[in-house]
Amino acid sequence: MCLLALSRGEARAQDIATLEEMVPAPERTASNLRGRFGMELVLRLVRSREPEDRLRGLRRAADIATPEALALIASQVESNAAVRADPRALIEAARGLAPHAHQDGARTALLAILTSPPGARGARSPASGAEPGASPAEQVELARATAALALAESGNGAALEALLNATRTTSAASAAAADALALAPPATLRGLGTARGLTAPLLLAVSRTEDLRAGDVLLLGLAAADPRVKGLALLELARKGDERALPAARELAKKGAGPAPLRIAAVQALAALGAHEATDGVKALLEDEGAAPFAVDLVPRLESDDLVKHLAARASLHPLHAQRLAAIGALSRCRSVAAAKALGALVLDKSVESEAAHALGRMRSAAAVPWLIAMLRSPEARRLGARAYVVHVLAGGAPIDEAKSTLRTLSASRATSDRAVGVFARVALGDAAPESHLSDPDPSVRAAAAMGCRGRANAAVHSALLARAVDEKHPAARSALLAALASGDPSGKVPSVLLVDRAESGEPEAPLAAFVLARRTKERASDKVRSLATSATPLVATYALRGLAESEALDASGWLASAYAYEPDAQRRSALVAALAARHRDARAPVRAQTLNLAARLDPSPEVRSRARQALRGSSPVAGEATEVAWLRVTGPDGRAPADTGHAATLVTSAGEAVPIAFDPDGYAVVLAVPPGDTHLLLAPRFTTEGPTK
Repeated sequence: MCLLALSRGEARAQDIATLEEMVPAPERTASNLRGRFGMELVLRLVRSREPEDRLRGLRRAADIATPEALALIASQVESNAAVRADPRALIEAARGLAPHAHQDGARTALLAILTSPPGARGARSPASGAEPGASPAEQVELARATAALALAESGNGAALEALLNATRTTSAASAAAADALALAPPATLRGLGTARGLTAPLLLAVSRTEDLRAGDVLLLGLAAADPRVKGLALLELARKGDERALPAARELAKKGAGPAPLRIAAVQALAALGAHEATDGVKALLEDEGAAPFAVDLVPRLESDDLVKHLAARASLHPLHAQRLAAIGALSRCRSVAAAKALGALVLDKSVESEAAHALGRMRSAAAVPWLIAMLRSPEARRLGARAYVVHVLAGGAPIDEAKSTLRTLSASRATSDRAVGVFARVALGDAAPESHLSDPDPSVRAAAAMGCRGRANAAVHSALLARAVDEKHPAARSALLAALASGDPSGKVPSVLLVDRAESGEPEAPLAAFVLARRTKERASDKVRSLATSATPLVATYALRGLAESEALDASGWLASAYAYEPDAQRRSALVAALAARHRDARAPVRAQTLNLAARLDPSPEVRSRARQALRGSSPVAGEATEVAWLRVTGPDGRAPADTGHAATLVTSAGEAVPIAFDPDGYAVVLAVPPGDTHLLLAPRFTTEGPTK
């Protein structure tokens, strides 16, 4: 019996014709019972009007994986409007076809997912089936990235050629194709063509490979007609330390030798290769206002006093504030006396005093010490100097005896502003116990003691902070104290009723409160925890799921797997995979193994793939050190500290950590133990049902 006949007239004639065309005649008779009796249900499901049924049908077809089942998935991608309109269905189809990307039908469907116009499915609609807080457009990008990775990993010549062609377009597929080629580079770089066929995304992909012939391909790019391709080839060669870039860089760095972008790339290449001509090239760029912003970051590499003078002039006099700040940031990476002197002078400029003080604190040079001492001695600048000194010590600078004395004086002051800074600094540097300041009559000081604990507190200190938080009435101080919930509150200091209130409060501590509340789950998650785990606010939902992962909940792995399935944000997928990996009690649960295997094979994020593979091997990831310090300031319309004090916020780190913080009376927040990478600040956030607002 023909397998398709099992539909008994329910399938439309065109569906049957499409399948028969795609499946070779000898393969149309199923050889296994699962395929024989499962396809009728699959056909019913994929033609359903319900999005969830269609998703189930696509998953079942992928599990059956007979030629008929795979042909059905491919036909849905190419001809079923409902599937094409649902980003989740495209994700399921890409995952189901991925192991078979070497086959013509599967490869064609994967290319359809990769290259189809984004506008057709980018809008939110009833058919999109998007989860609250998830953007259908972002889910489409996840489907694209998955399809591209499947094609790249197949090693199939036709698939690789299609990806290479995609990088040569300006379509939405270009970036996904280039990223996939970088994640799974081809075994050979032959066939890339001449310089005429090279594109910027393709060169980036080539540069990321470990193929020893990558330099030869980049060298071809130097002959490209497109200035962007030529400039990128020059830079990538230089970053690889390939001195074959030097002749072209020297020629293009000359004034009038070509377009400004090429001249900028040439000087950047000279600096990367340590060529002696780089100093003159950077100086010429600094004198050209259009090119100067690109030259600013090169000055610390060359450490020329002449260049530092140009930088100091930009920091002092440039009419654009953003350009002044960029120059100050570059000065902080210099080590010369001239750079420290320039920053010291800028501390007296009210418009950039904060940035200049921070730069002096970050400066890894003994040349900054006299200027830090001068700030600590100044009645007007000593609080700013105290914050800069904390950054200095935490960045590896030597302690200063005079600074310790100043911090003690500040912490004993009757003035709240002085006392808050002194207490924060002494706690942050381990010179004072935070517990002794938690009963201070001023909430700013209590918040400062909590802020100084980050990255240093032990279980006893966390317990003391949470005990104080239970009775704290000041919102900003309470947020800072409740940052200790990140420890999980193992001693149960915070009652569950307060956790519910805080999780629904919309305040900075909401994600952490959701985490601890979910962590207390025993067998089944309560309705409240379920609501938090499906919150429209991604941070709250992610933290609730993390809490379930560490709980005794029997269905936690199912929750985590469901949340991972269509999550477009790589940072949240990473957190979900990490939580699944931590569910050792569910080591044999099929849903856990399936999700980790899926992430290890097809997640477009290298970090997520690595996490999943480590979990499958039974090893734990090595966490990077959180040694950075975030220097934040909130101001009023006039650029000064706001008249109303007690502002709170949430700092979201590159590791996806939500850190409640409080600003001191001067409007500053110095946040310790921040991992390197991009961070985001949600100022006075309100985690409502519509998501966070700024």
